[in-house]
Amino acid sequence: MLLLLDSLLLSISIVASVFLLPPANPQSPMTVTVAEGTLRKSALKQTMPTYPEDSKKRGAQGVSVIEIEHNKTGDVVRWYVHEVPDATIRQALVDAVKQWKFSAKLFEGEAVHVRGKLTFYYRIDERGEARVENPRQYQ
Repeated sequence: MLLLLDSLLLSISIVASVFLLPPANPQSPMTVTVAEGTLRKSALKQTMPTYPEDSKKRGAQGVSVIEIEHNKTGDVVRWYVHEVPDATIRQALVDAVKQWKFSAKLFEGEAVHVRGKLTFYYRIDERGEARVENPRQYQ
């Protein structure tokens, strides 16, 4: 009985290892992280985030930082919002950067995925006018 149980457990562990482990040679793309200036310079299409009316009315303002990853063809495929003044601005930020398009980045002769951060400032001036700005060095 004990031998049968040991044999059964061994069979289960072999099956589990065959079906649950990732492939030995995954074809995941190489990802390179770049500075914000490099990322912005490689942008072929940029869409500025909007300033949502609800956020303006609430007086929400401040810095927004989003980390994006684009694939080999320059399409934004992943994003992570690091900082944002409120949830409505968060959605406007994501909606905008998903429309960006980038030139391909080559590493050792092959196109790679690229990751980097983008910063935007949501500001309301003394007259109550709201605007979204790029950091000064990128204006």
